[in-house]
Amino acid sequence: MPEIMQPDLSEVKMDLWVRRVASLLPLLIAFTMPMPVKLNSFSILLNTFVFLVIGIKYRILDFGFTKTGLFRAMTWLFFILVVGLIHTEDLRLGKFELEKNFTLLVFPFLIYQWKTFHVKIEKLLWAFIIGCVLVTCYGFFYCYFLLEGELRTYAFDLGHSYYTRFISIHPTYLAVYFAVIFFYLLQFYSAHTQKMSGWSKVGIVSLLAYAVFMLLFLRSRIALFTWCLLLVIYLLRGRSRSAQVIVTAALLLLLLLLSFDNTYFSSIDYWSRNTSDALQERFGVWNGAWEGARMSPFIGAGTGSAQYLIDEGYLKTGFDWGLDYEFNAHNQFLQFLCQNGIVELVSFFVLLFVLFRPAVNRKNATFFMFMLMTCFAMITESILYVQKGIIFFYFFSCVFYYLDHE
Repeated sequence: MPEIMQPDLSEVKMDLWVRRVASLLPLLIAFTMPMPVKLNSFSILLNTFVFLVIGIKYRILDFGFTKTGLFRAMTWLFFILVVGLIHTEDLRLGKFELEKNFTLLVFPFLIYQWKTFHVKIEKLLWAFIIGCVLVTCYGFFYCYFLLEGELRTYAFDLGHSYYTRFISIHPTYLAVYFAVIFFYLLQFYSAHTQKMSGWSKVGIVSLLAYAVFMLLFLRSRIALFTWCLLLVIYLLRGRSRSAQVIVTAALLLLLLLLSFDNTYFSSIDYWSRNTSDALQERFGVWNGAWEGARMSPFIGAGTGSAQYLIDEGYLKTGFDWGLDYEFNAHNQFLQFLCQNGIVELVSFFVLLFVLFRPAVNRKNATFFMFMLMTCFAMITESILYVQKGIIFFYFFSCVFYYLDHE
């Protein structure tokens, strides 16, 4: 990211309470991210309004974000969504899709303003951690004290969606949250272990253990596999690049082979209490989505109409179950192909390139792990099809890209 001059707050006459509000309000977005979408959306609107008012009143609005590659890539993606309304099959759904993705324009502006008030990544991540822990603890409390009979048994014995439906979040998304939390806590512990007291170390280790427990309890296969893979990469960070490539390739090959081993999945089902055949079902979904994308590879079905092409693919492949339940592509890249074709998919790859460059070059392992974790999750989930996924990915992408890391 190019160096751009920031407004100097020392030269601005601003009330102390305004400074405090401006430094604390961003934490609200991170804190409410695992909570209901309406609450999180309200926090985003509140932040945008407050920082817009402060910027105008004190003449410190900073438009330096318009010169960054991330803003250009995100704006271009939003422009493609707007153009996709021209040929969409369902204009109402198209407008709704545009509304969900409005954060493509909001987050670069909003988070760049936070730089003026020296909002740190660490504080946002800790607010996010606290929010995730509180939401899941509430979920356990609700399931134990307010559910009865089979519902309570399923929630605790099977985990996954039997538990997360009571806190209104997809199990894979929540598992990705905790995987990112795990790697941040590892980085935090290694950076501060010399300065931390004994009780602080106990607290961090307890949070690490809770993150691992949630990953196992939520039993999202893609999240578990990716977490294991990235843990090895994380531990190999100080070693040669060739060693990292060899270990990564070996692990990917192992996971690929295990993906076709039903005996292995039977054991996974047992120890992780996974009773679904979700991965096997994905192949039917992906095949149908791919056939649908081939019907209109360049422009897709239009913004908000990806499901039309996907359903056509299910018809062609005879995947009646996917057609009956109107499954989305369960792969973000296929979802882009079915929505606005190759143009949107290539534009998203450009965005990933813009993000991966600083993720690799900066000394922030959490940024790199966040990018890898979300990209792997996109293989089996259309993360950017739902608002929780959209906000999580674009929010932390802008946070890691624009804000300072201690």
